[in-house]
Amino acid sequence: MNPTSLRPLESLPVLRDVTITGTGGAAGQPVLDLAAFRGSRSVIEWLRVVDTSPIASLKPLRDLTNLRGAAFPDATILDHDLNPLYELEERTESAPDKQAP
Repeated sequence: MNPTSLRPLESLPVLRDVTITGTGGAAGQPVLDLAAFRGSRSVIEWLRVVDTSPIASLKPLRDLTNLRGAAFPDATILDHDLNPLYELEERTESAPDKQAP
């Protein structure tokens, strides 16, 4: 999907494998707010955000308790806090299957 907002995802009850693509962070694109995934009942297992506009924060990843992997190549994280990714790595180190589907 190539979103202008992640808000429409709030109403989806079950998301497991999500890939968001964009237009290379073109000027004027809205900031992506990952908090929209809170409505997905924390069943997201894989999240990839590729070639998009800036991401407000990775802190909402902490609420996704089933998350086993995330990738944000070349992403601009506006609050500069990468700790949620480190916490995810620690949380999934003992997971039996860390490979993306």
